[in-house]
Amino acid sequence: MAVTNNAIKRFRGDTYPLIVTLKENGSPVDLNGSTVKMTIGLSTPVTITGTLNDAAGGVVQFDFDQASVGTAGRFSYDIQVDDGSYITTYVKDVFELVEDVTL
Repeated sequence: MAVTNNAIKRFRGDTYPLIVTLKENGSPVDLNGSTVKMTIGLSTPVTITGTLNDAAGGVVQFDFDQASVGTAGRFSYDIQVDDGSYITTYVKDVFELVEDVTL
């Protein structure tokens, strides 16, 4: 298991995608045939299924909507890969949604 810590800080309501490269021991994780999910521990946890941009290179994109980024605060999050045989957590840390003025 290769858990790395990477805090994420975004403004509440921003919906631009988050693109990450998952690595283990410095090498990209081969995501071919896998499902990648990010769960944010809001008061009601939100799970976002990623889109594989470059499966062999470990690149995955998470698209946010207003429901997933509408509450300001500090929350836990993790990114897990399900390869059909195992579920592995590769990233976990704090997901901070900073209060802003514009809704």
